[in-house]
Amino acid sequence: MWGDKLLNLIFEQKYSNGWPGKAEQGWKARFGSDEGRYPTKAEGKFQVRARKAAENSDFVPFVAFINPENQKSGADGGMSIAIFPGVDCPGLVTFVVGTNDVAPDEGVLGRPGHARKLA
Repeated sequence: MWGDKLLNLIFEQKYSNGWPGKAEQGWKARFGSDEGRYPTKAEGKFQVRARKAAENSDFVPFVAFINPENQKSGADGGMSIAIFPGVDCPGLVTFVVGTNDVAPDEGVLGRPGHARKLA
């Protein structure tokens, strides 16, 4: 089931080179399959961005589910959900603002009451 794939990814306690691919598979399984929760047409509402860890580097691997209006690489904007793999512990699931601020999600986040809820 799609939820199991994402939960297993979060509870993995060690990063591997296959980790970003598992994230993409778990995310894509949510759409259009017999086990999926959403219709295939909903898949275009998000973009999956996965960064692999480079050897001998301080680079931090993650997978993020971001607004599809963002470029395929580089700085991104808007609110997103990101998962960082754990090291001897489960992964960290976060809600983050992209490096280019809240655009293109400012329409949603600017509605009365949203800032209060986010705070």
